[in-house]
Amino acid sequence: MKKIEFGPIRPVAEAGSLLVRVTRGCTWNKCNFCTQYKDFSFSIRKIDEIKRDIDNLYEEYGKYNIKSCFLQDGDSIIMKTADLVEIIEYLKERFPNLEQVSSYGRASSLVLKSEEDYRRLRAAGLTRIYCGMESGSDDVLKKMNKGITSSQLVEAAGLVKGAGMELSVFIILGLGGRELSKKNSVETAETINLMKPDFVRVRTVALNTDTRLSAMSDNGEYTIQSEEEIVNEQKVLIESITVETKYSSDHYVNLLEDVNGKLPDDRERMLEVINDYESLSDMDRQVFNLGKRGNFFRKLSDFGKGKAYNDIKNHYNLDKSKEYDNIRYICSELRKNKI
Repeated sequence: MKKIEFGPIRPVAEAGSLLVRVTRGCTWNKCNFCTQYKDFSFSIRKIDEIKRDIDNLYEEYGKYNIKSCFLQDGDSIIMKTADLVEIIEYLKERFPNLEQVSSYGRASSLVLKSEEDYRRLRAAGLTRIYCGMESGSDDVLKKMNKGITSSQLVEAAGLVKGAGMELSVFIILGLGGRELSKKNSVETAETINLMKPDFVRVRTVALNTDTRLSAMSDNGEYTIQSEEEIVNEQKVLIESITVETKYSSDHYVNLLEDVNGKLPDDRERMLEVINDYESLSDMDRQVFNLGKRGNFFRKLSDFGKGKAYNDIKNHYNLDKSKEYDNIRYICSELRKNKI
């Protein structure tokens, strides 16, 4: 294979897509919870470099009937509209069967383009924007140093959807911590109701050791919630979203990956999964929590009282497992010992 430059990430939903890197990194790169682009600065690649990659991708994959492509990295929508249009048009020349071309876009970058810019991009073939809203609460966004506001999120959504593109947003359960949990669920739902995204994709907060968020936890500025508290936050969120959207828990970082569906049609079925979890005994919930985080159970529907259940129950001090650091330690031991 000829040399092709790829970025570090893409959405889970783009697992089968062609990847074309048009920018490097993130224009903001200051969020308290993120480490994704910490080792390099944002830059926009030259058009001839991108086209060369597209040519090389065609040599490698042109024989396949490729239907979708994702433009990397974290904020490719920041490119000049004319340049991005040129890239998309060239991409579709080389891969004429493409039906979907998508990109990440920060709300603060999305609002810099005009309605005409989005019409040009849509006409060229850009069909979907992924936006990391993370939370719809201004208090949570400020605390996490996200660099955007809920009003920007709503404005960006109007521009994207007004041009006929799909909008897929990411939210992070538990991002507000115990201090701002209610705001994170209720105000995120309120913002989603104003944005009317086509997809809501759910992630769960984590304390990565080399983040500002981890330091905030250490000094008492931020209190991470228990698994049960985050599940309750998700319950409030689902109860409060009133617009039509596809709710997707499409990542292993989420405790309850079974909670998926179309809102509002599937609301009761989705809440039933949460109710099933909440109705478990305290012991069974702790065994499931640890088994899920230790990769022994993927979904609540997989949970059974077999060997893994008994080993987890008998081998570890579950009374202390609600403490976040202890959960991390126990899960590490579970994976290491392969019990």
